[in-house]
Amino acid sequence: MDKKLILYLIILAGLVTATVKSVQSSKEVDTTLTTNEIELLEDTGHFDLDPNENVLIPLYEEGTQLSPEELANGEEPSAELAAAYEKFLGTGKKGSPILTFALFIVTGVFTGFLIVSYILPNVVQRASEEVYGSTQKVGGPSALTRAQAAVAQGEWEQAIELYQEAATEEPDNRLPWVEIAMLQRERLENPHAALLTLEQALARGGWRENDEAFFLFRKIEIFENDLNEHDQAITLLRDVIDRFPQTRHSANAMHKLHELGES
Repeated sequence: MDKKLILYLIILAGLVTATVKSVQSSKEVDTTLTTNEIELLEDTGHFDLDPNENVLIPLYEEGTQLSPEELANGEEPSAELAAAYEKFLGTGKKGSPILTFALFIVTGVFTGFLIVSYILPNVVQRASEEVYGSTQKVGGPSALTRAQAAVAQGEWEQAIELYQEAATEEPDNRLPWVEIAMLQRERLENPHAALLTLEQALARGGWRENDEAFFLFRKIEIFENDLNEHDQAITLLRDVIDRFPQTRHSANAMHKLHELGES
């Protein structure tokens, strides 16, 4: 098993244990006094037992506001007496609700991280093996599957390398090119690299109409939204209209031109 995963599981176990203990300590404190505790409080002279209700009551209003010295009539109260008084007041030690809530949040976030980083990639890999097993190389998952796993773990550079390998393995699949451009644009914040990737994909040729149009519209998005080069975006929109007349791609391009104030 991966050493890093073992460490994460140990951390998760610690978080779960801490959360459970915090929940238990946050429960309402038991204020039921034992016979011995009632006698201890009665002996101080500040409390009396109501025989009708069988409950201890303070003899004076300040009976619930006594300091430790006042409780023991000027002396240091014993630990048993102090504990009995805390129980009577209902102020025994309790866990912090805020800490419990924070532990719930941290444990939930950490669990989600483990699911996304380890469990989900394995599920994707197994599903891919079921569907595409006959086309994979013997000895392990495809580059595309490994690239998706790298993305789930936040390994952007490694994912790009694996998607490039996948593009070679599956030359008719546009997905690796699209994912590389997306990672370069959104994760690495390098729209110029993403633009170059899309241009390389188009230069390869042999794409279906939908795939070629998809690459062109992604380039248009980068020119318009990332590079603020509206003239280039407009030029590409007109190119789409010329390449794919009387298609939905052409209609989408004309609509976009209209939004940009171009006829």
